Amino acid sequence: MKKFLILIPVYNDWDSVFKLIENIDKVVNYENIDILIVNDASTNRYEFENKTFSKIQSVQVLNFSKNGGHREAIASGLMYCNENLKFDYVIPMDGDGEDRPEEINLFIKSISEKKADVIVAERVKRSENFIFKQCYNIHKLLTYLLTGSIIKFGNFTCLSSQSIKKLLSDGLVWLSFSGAVKSHFPDHDIIPSIRGVRYFGISKMSFFKLILHSFRILSIFKNTLFPRVLLLAMCFLILSFFSYLFFSFISLGLFIFLSVINYLYKDNDLNKLQNYKSNIKDTLNLYSR
Repeated sequence: MKKFLILIPVYNDWDSVFKLIENIDKVVNYENIDILIVNDASTNRYEFENKTFSKIQSVQVLNFSKNGGHREAIASGLMYCNENLKFDYVIPMDGDGEDRPEEINLFIKSISEKKADVIVAERVKRSENFIFKQCYNIHKLLTYLLTGSIIKFGNFTCLSSQSIKKLLSDGLVWLSFSGAVKSHFPDHDIIPSIRGVRYFGISKMSFFKLILHSFRILSIFKNTLFPRVLLLAMCFLILSFFSYLFFSFISLGLFIFLSVINYLYKDNDLNKLQNYKSNIKDTLNLYSR
């Protein structure tokens, strides 16, 4: 029987994570599941009630000393899994309820039918407000126009142990998880995913974080993006000499954009990824069967 390891990053939202774990045990039709919670230096204390699970075999917490954000927590968690734990597949998922646990069944079904190495949960329905949805659509459109790639998934994926090794072979996953998956595995399998409702609180994804997230994904495809944007910037610069000065400001904006992309690309650093152990405080076993 295949071993599935579910990787859940968390920062202070413990109520949501523990509710998610309970729901996973209730709705997933599989009995060989481990849970790894990546505690990204939470400041809130938590209490885990003694419970008995029927599907989940173990629950472990990997505690970090310093908060590095969702992106670094997932990358470091994958490195820890790869080096220390036994598994056949890893499923990274958000712990707030927006990644629905019942869709884990679709991953498992797809693996049993197709024996796929990489499966992504592609959003077919979202639950955010109108403005956020339109901004997200603009993000997808710009990504496609500038890189030729469409990315309609986030962290919620299912990766085989072999694909994890490939994903961690360079520093791209430290830069952007979804971008790295798309770059390494352009022909991945897909399951449909409906964005769930948060268990507690409100989304922490601000407009600024959405832009930064978009830019990080774009930087993954720097080699494709740079020639396209550079050519466009030069065209606007030439137009500024024969027409309106306004075109020069557009050209300047594009050059600034390229500078930001180039700066963000510096996080494509394999050394940072391999140095993840320096941020591990300790590990804690919360439950085992």
